[in-house]
Amino acid sequence: MLLLGGLAAAGVFAWWWIRPREVVTGQQRTTPPAAGHTAYVGNGACVDCHPAQAKAWASSHHFRAMAPATDETVLGDFAGAEFQHAGVTSRFFRRDGKFFVHTDGPDGTLADFEIAFTFGVDPLQQYLIELPGGRLQALTIAWDTERKRWFHLYPEEKTPPGDVLHWTGRYQECFDAATRILREGKIPEPERPRVQQNVDFAAAKLKEQKSGAAERK
Repeated sequence: MLLLGGLAAAGVFAWWWIRPREVVTGQQRTTPPAAGHTAYVGNGACVDCHPAQAKAWASSHHFRAMAPATDETVLGDFAGAEFQHAGVTSRFFRRDGKFFVHTDGPDGTLADFEIAFTFGVDPLQQYLIELPGGRLQALTIAWDTERKRWFHLYPEEKTPPGDVLHWTGRYQECFDAATRILREGKIPEPERPRVQQNVDFAAAKLKEQKSGAAERK
């Protein structure tokens, strides 16, 4: 379980690599921050000086690591497919052009939850759901992009609501985990400025992703 928690934390710290959903062109350059001020400036600020790297980046899995849930980004079967695990039948479906999963929520009640973002492209794709308070939680039922099937990340374990491994639990928080371990002082002092900077970048990118998704609704 500690290993799983460590892997989740490692995934969080990779967040600052996730690009905003934009076409990488020199025309989209962002004004650099004022001297002495650190801020996320977007991919466009780097394109003119690093065209080869920008081209390689645009075709990478990191470029597609996270995206708003759309027809182009969602790879899973949301045509009424069902998946059973530990006595719970989850159903994946579309409604009004959006993607939903009908599954057990934080209190164990079956309900419909909208998919906000995709997470990953190969060999699996996870789905992020926004809960009250702005928390993004990673659904523990993922899509196998090679075998074209749904599967559970913890097939041999029962993870009921309230368990840290349930999709609504603390180990599935996509961003809060990083801020929490910083707040609790679990990062060695020499590393704290670097980690804090990465978390700040991730927060800026998350805000940008949410803003872009809201505009598309």
